[in-house]
Formats: sequence, C-alpha cells, structure tokens
Amino acid sequence: MKTNLIRQWNHWTIRPYRTCDTLPAKKFFKALDDQDFRHILKCDYLPEYSQEKLYPIWDSIIKEYDELTGKNTFGYQLMELKHEIKNINRLNGLNAAYQLMILDQKEGLEDLKYWGVDVKVNSHNERKRVLSMILMEQTKIKIQRMRQKSIPEQKGTSFIDSLVSIEGILERNLDEDTITLTKWLSIVKNTNAKVKAIKNGKSNKRY
Repeated sequence: MKTNLIRQWNHWTIRPYRTCDTLPAKKFFKALDDQDFRHILKCDYLPEYSQEKLYPIWDSIIKEYDELTGKNTFGYQLMELKHEIKNINRLNGLNAAYQLMILDQKEGLEDLKYWGVDVKVNSHNERKRVLSMILMEQTKIKIQRMRQKSIPEQKGTSFIDSLVSIEGILERNLDEDTITLTKWLSIVKNTNAKVKAIKNGKSNKRY
C-alpha cells in the first residue's frame, strides 16, 4: 500500500519529457538500453512510477524520432519492449503481494486486487494459487526471452561512444547531459556531411 501511495504521488509531481525538442538524448538512449521508460522523467533517479502511464508519451517520442530520421527504426522493437516491461511489472507486483500474504499482511490482498487478482481470504490454497500464477508469469517471460535470443541482435555504438567520436571530428566539446534528442540528430547529420565532404576533398565548408 505504501508503495502504491508513493507511486501515485510521483505520478502527480514528476513530469516526463514529451518531445524530442526537450528530451535529453542521453535519457532517450538510456531508456532504450535499459528497457526502462522512467528515464524520460524529469528527475535524476528512477522513481516508483507505473510505466504504463509513459507508453503514449514514449510512442509519440518514437514517432517524432522516426520522422526526424526518416526511418521506422523502432516500430517492432517498441511493441516487444512494452510487452516485456508490462509482464515484468506484473510479475514483480505479484511477487511482492505473495510475500505479504506469507507474512499475513492484509496489504497483500489489496495489492493483488490492483493486479487484477481477486483473493478474499489469505488461505493456504489461495497462496498456492497465487504462487502458481507467479510461476506461470515467470515461464511466459522466459519463453519470450528465449524467442528474442533466437533473433540475431544488431549491436550498435553507444551514445557516449558516438559523442566522443563526434567531438573529435567537430573539434569541440558537447554537453552530454543537456543536449536534446533533436539537437543530437542534427549534429549527427551535420557530422556525417562533414565526413563525406572530407572524403570528397571539400573540407573547407563550415558546419
């Protein structure tokens, strides 16, 4: 119950970045790397927060990102990511509620109701039923991850590695903490143009 109250308070007080113009690029790529949408919140830590509330905002950011780059990069990956995060959140919630049931805490039943599981009496049979649900959720996640591992991954360069490389090419420092995603994409575009110009022997153009 205390966790739910903290989460509800955070929903009211901690606001998310909503556009590529305001979202720091570092936070965007951190959300992708960690598979945690809470990185787009306007705070320096990961608070108690229902990621489901961030799905529409994340979808909008991804759509804007694809428009800026002219590529549909994250469409399918995004659906897979949201599905796994939803399952993991549910599994963690059921686990926490089950532990409260073992301790004979009434909050356990209240938390189960939040996850759509109606348990009226904290009995031995009901605890067995909840444990079976937990094991089933764990199995679902394992099967999903095994399926994903069967698909070859494309390893990319990290944001920080790209930043360092671009700083070397442009011969200037960039603030990794404040540079927005829109600005970052513009810098990457201009850097690619400069590299191409250098290769073509036209390095006197300013960027």
